[in-house]
Amino acid sequence: MRLAKWPLQLKPRERMEREGAHALSDVELIAILLRVGNRERNVVELAHSLLVAIEGDWAQLGNLSSMEWKELGVGRVQGIALKAVHEIGMRMQRSTRIPLELEEGIEWVRARIAPLTHEAFFVLPLDARDRLIGFPIEVSRGTRYQVLVEPRDVIAAVLKRGAKAFVVMHNHPSGETEPSSQDILLTKQIIEGAQWMGVELKDHFIVAPNKKEFSFREEDMLD
Repeated sequence: MRLAKWPLQLKPRERMEREGAHALSDVELIAILLRVGNRERNVVELAHSLLVAIEGDWAQLGNLSSMEWKELGVGRVQGIALKAVHEIGMRMQRSTRIPLELEEGIEWVRARIAPLTHEAFFVLPLDARDRLIGFPIEVSRGTRYQVLVEPRDVIAAVLKRGAKAFVVMHNHPSGETEPSSQDILLTKQIIEGAQWMGVELKDHFIVAPNKKEFSFREEDMLD
């Protein structure tokens, strides 16, 4: 049945106005974002099929490709809107509480970059007790196969926080955590720049989905 023929009190937008967003189901919230359905499904049915496709995991909204949106019957503009909402949610989550301990910060970054389909490079500035100074900093975002990072940008981010030491992290969407020759070269350049400016690189982690992170320190590759 077309949504236009639904009783007014059952339509998602009207329910939200009357009862508040908290009263709506996941399907209804997605339907409001989609705005319209397609030839085969009304907007609520389309929202339901999308929720089934992502197995109820809202985090997957940001990982679907344009082709996957199309296969699900979601239009280009609708897909962009859903990705925008996903990003807003991620940024709100990042802004809620600052991780304090280094291990907590590492997990904080890992959770955000391991599932990405592009590479991202983060810096975690540390105080003299190896506790985080503010939120981890994303200094560069790249493609599926590489991320371009300037060592001076890394050091500048560390010095701006007044840090004594720092950790860097980036992801490999390929699923492999072994460092590339470029990763190794970049790490050496960061170490040299850090020594020159009187700060210390504690570790460089490479993460990927469902794999243990690669640690340059554990592999004795920080000399």
